Amino acid sequence: MDSTPSWNELPPAARLEFDDPAHGLRRVDLNADCRIGRHASNDLQLAHHRVSRDHAWLKRDRDGCFWISDLRSRNGTFVNHVRVQETVRLANGDEIRIGDFLLRFSCDGPTVPATTTEGSEMTSVPQVRWLLVADIAGFTELSQRLDTTALGAVVDQWCAACVNAALRSGGHLNKQLGDGLLFFWTSDQAEPAALVQTLAELFALQREGNPRFRICLHLPEPSGVSLERRGVTEELLGTEVNFVFRMDDVAKGLGAAQLLSAPAAAALQDELMLVGLGTSAVADFPDQYEFYQPEFAASLDGPV
Repeated sequence: MDSTPSWNELPPAARLEFDDPAHGLRRVDLNADCRIGRHASNDLQLAHHRVSRDHAWLKRDRDGCFWISDLRSRNGTFVNHVRVQETVRLANGDEIRIGDFLLRFSCDGPTVPATTTEGSEMTSVPQVRWLLVADIAGFTELSQRLDTTALGAVVDQWCAACVNAALRSGGHLNKQLGDGLLFFWTSDQAEPAALVQTLAELFALQREGNPRFRICLHLPEPSGVSLERRGVTEELLGTEVNFVFRMDDVAKGLGAAQLLSAPAAAALQDELMLVGLGTSAVADFPDQYEFYQPEFAASLDGPV
């Protein structure tokens, strides 16, 4: 029998250290995901009024890297004095501010160069494995129907729900573009079954229809995607990123709530019942491409 420990059973390779007014200097070893917030249900409770009930989420991927996401907290999460807008891959020595707490992150395993406030750096580790775009349908009409406050509340609630669905399967939010979200998964950290669960969770949100939105899922060629580190953020670049964004126009034309590229469908076919949608052209790309949707998504009523 193989006695090799699985990736999430390895000894702690990272830690957080910080001064806690109630307990003095504290050290928290990290060997798995760690949710941080004011409520006692979190893995790390920071009991202070400036800390949200569920404030931030640290996730460890299969390569041993740690990523931090803000959970739409009231006062924000900061890495090296920069507010976290998307998922950030942590580097050894990064400082994380949550409320009045300053947490220093240190790591013995894989990491990236210490972050700076200027300049950029290209990195190919970890390898991008999946790309997913979520886009609100009819955003112009929605913005005309709702006042600014109500619109902001709807978008914020939608973003938070989508982010949590992706985080649960190891996904990362790369950017928010107004009414659209771009997520990615690295290496093979997202098992097909976990990714299918994320599709199901997003479909449950789609059925609620507040707001209506489409999602597009693509499994890219590794050579078609790169991560460019700029300060504490990482931007996805490449032809495959452009492809998944262009897929949204195809999904709109087909009226598909969830659109999967052929590579994505092939990778998930053992876990998911799929419906073929034929071939379609993709703007700015030369060929015709096959597309699919989950069988359960075909039951969604109304246009998307």
